[in-house]
Amino acid sequence: MTVHRMNLGWGELFSFFFKKKVCKECRVKLERFKETEDMGDGFHVYSKGPLSFGATFGHRYEHTIKYRCPKCEKVYSLEDL
Repeated sequence: MTVHRMNLGWGELFSFFFKKKVCKECRVKLERFKETEDMGDGFHVYSKGPLSFGATFGHRYEHTIKYRCPKCEKVYSLEDL
């Protein structure tokens, strides 16, 4: 089984939906891309509610959303915007 995971806090979620994505140096619209980190094999514990949880064993990946300027090639995370 393969497990994919993405962590977004409230600030990152706000940046993702509401902030303008422009380069701070060039003022060019940024391009979104997804960075994937291979976490290897292991257990992933998840919860479906306050009293219901489970665990799976499989290959794990963690994804992060990043933005790249097409002009100067600078990379921004959601926290940097």
